[in-house]
Amino acid sequence: MTRKLNARILPLLSKLEYAAAHKPKRSWQAGIYRSLFKGKGMEFDGYRTYNSDDDANLIDWKASVRTQETLVKQYVEERNVISYVLVDVSQSMVFGSTEQLKCEYAAELAGALAYAILESDDTMGFGLFANGPVFTQRLGKGPTQMYVFAKAILNPDNYGGVFNLGNAANLLQSFLPPRATVILISDFLGMPDNWDRPLSVLAQKYDVAAVMVLDPRDLALPQEAMQVVLSHPVSGEQLLVDTAAIRQQYSQEAGAIIDHTAERLKRKGIDVLRLTTDKPFERPMRKFFLGRSH
Repeated sequence: MTRKLNARILPLLSKLEYAAAHKPKRSWQAGIYRSLFKGKGMEFDGYRTYNSDDDANLIDWKASVRTQETLVKQYVEERNVISYVLVDVSQSMVFGSTEQLKCEYAAELAGALAYAILESDDTMGFGLFANGPVFTQRLGKGPTQMYVFAKAILNPDNYGGVFNLGNAANLLQSFLPPRATVILISDFLGMPDNWDRPLSVLAQKYDVAAVMVLDPRDLALPQEAMQVVLSHPVSGEQLLVDTAAIRQQYSQEAGAIIDHTAERLKRKGIDVLRLTTDKPFERPMRKFFLGRSH
């Protein structure tokens, strides 16, 4: 990829540096992260006083009535939450029919998640992955972690190739401690047969969420009658087609493939969020992570 990425990440780095220096009230992103990104099978570790950033569903009303103070349950993982954000930087992500390519939208989404994790003073690592690791950052905290993340994900030289989810899953299991939260960001297109097999072990060992980043053209062709060139995301094979002749079939088959992919992820115990690059991610992301707590 040769062009500079259109992704608004650097302002988040400035905000994190300010937060580290002044420790203001946490943002809503950090509040959601703190309440919901804790992994499964947590151990109860007592109570603490409720604050406005907490999810109200965490309130223990019986304990609150007993003590005349609003209390929420606290878990061991609250003290050292570990998250890993894995971003697909393969060639299929370097595509777009909106103002942002899928990889640019994914970079901005990953940046928002990284900001929320690090603002909560939790531990985060990240990786950019195609057929193998393109860039990996060890687990850490603070603005330096965000700086390394921004520099890597905004580097156009880090994009291209084919995404191999199996290799990515094996890499994570080689160093990531059990019960960490893993966030996979990809379009999940052009996957080989049995691509989801390595996810069985991954989902048993970690709390895994998958974010599918799709372009509108991954789902439907333009309404205007025209001739377009379709390109296979892996082989690069191209085909000239008339949109009017195949529009309905294209939409049906594309939708079926994406639905099937999401279902395979869910069968592995992985929560799935679908996003398209023509719509902001903040609201659906908030709803998705709130839903994971229930």
